[in-house]
Amino acid sequence: MLRQLEDRYVHGLINKSVQGFLISNHGNDAWVEIARMANLPPQGFESMLTYPDSMTDKVLDGACTYVGCTRASLMEDIGMFLVTHPDLEAVRRLMRFGGPTFEDFVLSLDEVHDRACLAVPELTLPKISLNDTGVGQYVITTQWQVVGAISLVSGVLRAMADDYGALVVLDVGPHLHSDGRIMETLSVFIAEPEFAAGRSFSLAERLA
Repeated sequence: MLRQLEDRYVHGLINKSVQGFLISNHGNDAWVEIARMANLPPQGFESMLTYPDSMTDKVLDGACTYVGCTRASLMEDIGMFLVTHPDLEAVRRLMRFGGPTFEDFVLSLDEVHDRACLAVPELTLPKISLNDTGVGQYVITTQWQVVGAISLVSGVLRAMADDYGALVVLDVGPHLHSDGRIMETLSVFIAEPEFAAGRSFSLAERLA
């Protein structure tokens, strides 16, 4: 029962990231209007609180209406934002700890949920599973209570492919509902692991 209750809530850190993306990309006035549409105060979310998943859905739906985009497009943009925005360099570095190559990074994705829960036990990230379907080919499955988790992962993968200098082909599949959670899939094909020069990265680097 406790697990079911937890699954109906989204941590403030996740909601705050969505808020940060909307303000950064569309401006504070846009956020105020989206918050109004979702019956939120203008200041938005508190990072260390939890919110009903319906609130997250309202914000995402309001953002799609305001911007004029699909949920999938919005979530992919958020995923890219999380690892490319200069203020979130720590997230990019955390991702690069997945390994020296893009394929190593992909293989580490199914560990993200458990690592995040060790750091913040209340943080309910999408559960990610990985299936190797051939040379350089994988199918990623996400389980979460909010539609669009796989598009978020797709955005992260696109950004990280550029970071590593890899050429990849991504194809998002349909989503299915199961026991109150949404299962979504993403096919990944690593066409060229070293297609271009990636961004420099060193474990010894320190953030300013």
